[in-house]
Amino acid sequence: MRIALRLALTLTLAALTRLTLPAHDHVEIGLSPAEPARLALLGPAFQLALHVPRGEPFGAFLPRVPGGGYATELSFGAEGNAIKFAAGSLPRVELVSFAGPTGAHFSFWEVGATTPTWTRPVGRSATATDRPSFAVHEDATGYGHIHGRAFTLDEPGVYQIVFRAVDAAFAPRAPSATYPITFHAQPPPQLSLHL
Repeated sequence: MRIALRLALTLTLAALTRLTLPAHDHVEIGLSPAEPARLALLGPAFQLALHVPRGEPFGAFLPRVPGGGYATELSFGAEGNAIKFAAGSLPRVELVSFAGPTGAHFSFWEVGATTPTWTRPVGRSATATDRPSFAVHEDATGYGHIHGRAFTLDEPGVYQIVFRAVDAAFAPRAPSATYPITFHAQPPPQLSLHL
């Protein structure tokens, strides 16, 4: 009886975990409404990063990201949906700074990666020689967004990651203002069953 009940509970929890993953939000890059010569970012300021058990895939968009951390998919895009499309720009997103629990790390995973593309520790800020970034657009028009990228955190807790948009075009627009996003790395609940 206990084994059957434990198995049923385990299968139910596994199904619920699959329903809650993956988180999937979009941050749009376009023209600043106040300064048309500058890029801007617009989107959610909060992300929930849920624990993915070691050996478990993260979901349909991110099947190759192994478990063992706290993961979320956050797509940056340039499509003119939320703010005006910056025609002629080739937007990239830079990591400016990263704050959170002492000793923790933040990683970015490119599409199809089985190991992090880059990882940075808590307390890190961009420098002239260390400025991790990734392209936003799908092609040479500067339009679109790319699915299948992940952000992971290796410890539970609250993090603030600061991004900014920069333009890699020949005649670039000015970088955006910094854009902080709070990530909550949420451990699974501790469940117990007493009979």
